Amino acid sequence: LEFDNTAYFQGENIWYKAFVTHATTLEHAPSGVLYVDFLAPTGQLLRQQKLEIVNGQANGSVSLLDEGTAQSREKRGIMAYPSGFYEIRAYTQNMLDFSPEAIFSRVIPVYTQPKYVGEYDKSLDACDFAITNDEDMGEAYLTRCNLFALLSNDRKAKENLKHAIELHAVVPGDMNEMDLALLLDQDRVEDAIKLMNFYLKYLDLTEEQIVNTYFRLGVCYAHMRWDKQAFEYFDKVLEYRPNDAEVLTQKSMLYVNQENFDAALNQLKAAIENEPERKYLYRTMGIISLIMKNYDDFRRYSSISDEPLTEDELNEAIKMAETNDEFSINYLLEGVRRNLGI
Repeated sequence: LEFDNTAYFQGENIWYKAFVTHATTLEHAPSGVLYVDFLAPTGQLLRQQKLEIVNGQANGSVSLLDEGTAQSREKRGIMAYPSGFYEIRAYTQNMLDFSPEAIFSRVIPVYTQPKYVGEYDKSLDACDFAITNDEDMGEAYLTRCNLFALLSNDRKAKENLKHAIELHAVVPGDMNEMDLALLLDQDRVEDAIKLMNFYLKYLDLTEEQIVNTYFRLGVCYAHMRWDKQAFEYFDKVLEYRPNDAEVLTQKSMLYVNQENFDAALNQLKAAIENEPERKYLYRTMGIISLIMKNYDDFRRYSSISDEPLTEDELNEAIKMAETNDEFSINYLLEGVRRNLGI
């Protein structure tokens, strides 16, 4: 099974895609039905799904909401399952003829969503409970590592990281994407930065992983409008990948925020030169040229963008720019930011 995430908050949906193949030939297995069990931290079977297998594949989802019976719903409504470490098992009838190791199994952490940034006690308690019941649960140690890193307790974070590596929950050089994705989805950018700096300091990352982390840090700092730090990390990426069009585009966003339009245009020109298929950037370059009163460049870039403007639209935009009032300029700037994803 492939999941859309590696950990979830209470009340979310677990989406997955199943691939059913023969163990030795890797061809599509003949089975037509896939059974997917969802088990509580206590081992109790909460629900079972039966999915049709088509061309060796099946899709499904598990809701982390406990609907219970009609009577219980009427009394208490629909409630989220409590936080803890749940298990998902997947198998066909044929697989039951073999040893239990043949059954697919994955432990899924489910967290209580913090009421405010830094509230991690309940998550740590859930990890402690899981480890008390199973000392070899590497996922719990890995979660503890990330939580202590967010609490700036590097000593305990390193201790738990060591256990997680020993129990194969994470391998040296491999970054755990789980908490980063959750933090960024919640707009908890400062915590994401803290976690990434911990990874850079204590994980034996490959060069590619280091560079990708630099890029993420740049994006996080840009999101917070900490331009100096964002420029530093984007420039670090360019030391390894000087023609990275995405980094050049990100830098153009920073220059737009500073209203340094010449520099923004230069970054976008370099990005398109390295990746000509990014034709949508011509639209952005056109709007920037319009703000700068370079009407010929505005017409040129707008005509070769992925969404060329008509002659009437070109004239209307130039008329707006010529008014030079604050509302018109801000409107054009918002257009630039939307195109660049700011």
